[in-house]
Amino acid sequence: MPSTEVRRWIAASALIGFGQQVWVVFRNQLLHDLGLPASVLGVVQGSGAAAGVLAGVAGLWLLSRRSAESLLRVGAFANAAGFAAQVVATRPWQFVLGAVVAGVGIQMLTMASGPFLARRVGDRDRVWTYALQVVAIQTLPGALGAVLGGEIQRSVAAGGASAVDGHRAA
Repeated sequence: MPSTEVRRWIAASALIGFGQQVWVVFRNQLLHDLGLPASVLGVVQGSGAAAGVLAGVAGLWLLSRRSAESLLRVGAFANAAGFAAQVVATRPWQFVLGAVVAGVGIQMLTMASGPFLARRVGDRDRVWTYALQVVAIQTLPGALGAVLGGEIQRSVAAGGASAVDGHRAA
């Protein structure tokens, strides 16, 4: 039976994964609805990915100097802050900045979750726990995020709000 900490992390992974899925789908539509050039999408996504790579390199150094728990906290905060910055963004540079911050957060979460779980799960439960964490942070949110996010967006827009407001609400 996984520890309370492990169960909390699996639940947090599901929430983080769900939020990421919903936001990325609707951020792309938001960029379009704000009238920004299509080329901005590639820059935004690329800057988040590049920041994640740099965070990965830094993380190799950080993991030997900081606890996995502290990196998970930093990752969750950076992820939320980056997406929050994009929710209120109206200019391309604001979306890029948000993507960079979120990219760092996503990479920190990815890097630190393995060491965090490895210290809390016995050999017998390790494969099951890692698989559950992947389902929680990627697979399940991918399916539910698009459906629920679409319903939220549709409901807000049906209530008389603009498409932009619907994307931001989702």
